[in-house]
Amino acid sequence: MLLLSLVSVGLVAGVYFAFQVAVIPGLARTPAGTYAEAMDRINESIENPVFFAAFFGALVVMAVAAAQQWRRGNRGAALFVLVALGLYVVGFGATIVGDIPLNEQLAAAGTGHAEAAVARFQTPWLAWNVVRTLASAASLLCLGRALVLHGRSH
Repeated sequence: MLLLSLVSVGLVAGVYFAFQVAVIPGLARTPAGTYAEAMDRINESIENPVFFAAFFGALVVMAVAAAQQWRRGNRGAALFVLVALGLYVVGFGATIVGDIPLNEQLAAAGTGHAEAAVARFQTPWLAWNVVRTLASAASLLCLGRALVLHGRSH
């Protein structure tokens, strides 16, 4: 469960990072209508079982991993997993309260009002994405530490 936690959080953090450094900067080089249409298609596409398994599953597997480490008496590893879980929840929350509502606002604006909608979208979306990227990366680091502590206990 600890390794599965590390993999699932790593995958999600990678998605956020890719948006920060490649997807959004690439879209910013396109006309506003293209930007809005592409973001809408991306947001539709990301709602799939594979992404959801990592995105929601990370919460579950980290909780199970923390409980397992605690029951085995590996309190240090358990605490790092709990911190990782808390950090991941911060990123998860940024997605739910920040990026998703902004995605919905951009989609609702349509391509007819794309220029103004994209202008209102970009800066706050990237700010929320920085939060979730950093929180997930920090979560990943904590899980790595937990894995090291787990290894030392054996």
